[in-house]
Amino acid sequence: MGMDYKDIAILVKKNSMAPLIENELKKAGIPYASDVSKDFFQSVENDFFINILSYIKNPKDDITLLSNLRSEVFNFSEDELSLISLSSDKRYFYQKFESYEKDHDDKLSRKISDFSTIFTNFSYLLNILDLYDFANLVFEETGLYDFLKARDRGSERVKNVQAIIELMDDYDKNNSDSLFGFLSYVDKLKDQNSGDFKAARDLSDEENLVRIMTIHKSKGLEFPCVILHGAGHEFYNKKSSTDMLLDRDLGIGLKLVDWENRVKISTLRRELIDKKNKINGLKEEMRVLYVALTRAEERISIVGNVDFDKSYLEKIYQKDSYLDLNSYMDWIIKALLDDKIMKDYIDLDFKTDDFKDGLLKIDHISSIGENKKDKSGDIEEIFSDKFFSPKIYEEIKDVFDFDYKNKENINKSLKKSVTEIAKNYDLTDRGYEKSSFDEKIEDYDFRRPNFEDEEGKLKPTEKGSFIHKLFQELEVKEYDKKTLKDDIENLSELGRINKDYLKYIDYDNILYFFNSDIVKNLTSKNPNIRKEESFLKKIDNFYVNGQIDIIFEYEDQIVLMDFKTDSVKREGFYDRQLEIYK
Repeated sequence: MGMDYKDIAILVKKNSMAPLIENELKKAGIPYASDVSKDFFQSVENDFFINILSYIKNPKDDITLLSNLRSEVFNFSEDELSLISLSSDKRYFYQKFESYEKDHDDKLSRKISDFSTIFTNFSYLLNILDLYDFANLVFEETGLYDFLKARDRGSERVKNVQAIIELMDDYDKNNSDSLFGFLSYVDKLKDQNSGDFKAARDLSDEENLVRIMTIHKSKGLEFPCVILHGAGHEFYNKKSSTDMLLDRDLGIGLKLVDWENRVKISTLRRELIDKKNKINGLKEEMRVLYVALTRAEERISIVGNVDFDKSYLEKIYQKDSYLDLNSYMDWIIKALLDDKIMKDYIDLDFKTDDFKDGLLKIDHISSIGENKKDKSGDIEEIFSDKFFSPKIYEEIKDVFDFDYKNKENINKSLKKSVTEIAKNYDLTDRGYEKSSFDEKIEDYDFRRPNFEDEEGKLKPTEKGSFIHKLFQELEVKEYDKKTLKDDIENLSELGRINKDYLKYIDYDNILYFFNSDIVKNLTSKNPNIRKEESFLKKIDNFYVNGQIDIIFEYEDQIVLMDFKTDSVKREGFYDRQLEIYK
């Protein structure tokens, strides 16, 4: 077309579309200037709304929690935040925030409770609503909508947040990772647009950049080529949910309330005002479209996503009023149909005598796929001087010749269980190195071969696990045979132990343990008994994780005990394990 970048302007109806367009231009290497993203990402209201969403995503983030609390919407004072912080010796503020509500009964705790209830409800609703409905709910329920409406330039501020909500809607329709993915996506867009912004309106004629701006900001400007983006987006025609509507001519429209049946019914006057507001909104949209269409000096391209088929065209053609249509694209197609220049696209009964070839072109793209071109030829051509770049070659070489600098650590085990250490499991045959503490213990292996297990009996590992579970569940006290059987059967009835394994229990051995002098002595002083205590600890160059079977905790000492079901007594064999527990 013989045009420069500076001759082209991309007009967007929704602020939320600008970052997506900028991203694509950036990937294509096309220089651009935009003041839309600057307004979009740097406005205070959008930043705060994103902050609310971030707290819903992660309620354990102290920074987002404090910024929400300190805002004018939730209005926690510095004194209140200090009081919360000093109320507990917990490490993180969110922990202090939660514990204050539980431990106190005052005005501040009730304020915390109200805040927590709102966000707990959001966490639930996030799982059942799409992002568009969820974001609108958050906007209203947090009080942010009412707060912005009451401020200067209230309508403009509300529209800024609504642009974020529209971006969430577009994202949700094409992705499945909900709020978490959207916030990561926003961070990427911010990073891409974090450089110096150049306002599209204020560029000089010498700067060869594509202009990106909203239709409103294009007023008074003209460009050789205009691209109107997003013409297929439907108008925001949501019915007003407020109980009272005002109009200069029609007066006050209210909802009638039936308290007995708990029902609200909109009055006729309110419905008339709501209908009038909708019509006025559509008329304003017509004025905005007029501005967009008259910005082009030579050529205008109108881009929109609609189901462009015969049924769509017939539906548009049969509409009597433009006010019954839902988008700029609907209006434009309706105008073309009424002017009888769409004969090639729909079989309707009219002539096309006044259609002049060359003034209008309609490209209908039914699907968009990745642009792939198969190119075959002599490979030597690729390495010729024409194509060869030493810089690119070195970059590729660095990638393919990359050698991980910590390669020697790849086959080192990071973590071991205490049992592995105690029984000295040797995995060197799999390429793992042994820890330095492995060398302190001799190697034992008393495992019986499987063919020695009698048919119908439990395997040693199954029996060991069952006996271990039994000791874990039984209360540590003195028993006789009847009370022991009663307690074990009760555990079986409750499903705590496997009923099928009861026949393998040696009650005399278990009685011998619980009635031994050692256990009687341990329980005589009423210790605090703790079972199945887990831990993770770094020992030498390994992380060791384990579980202590039982702890007897006294004022001046702690006794550790580990249950073993080995068929052979191994004196000193588990000393290392108990040493680690200690």
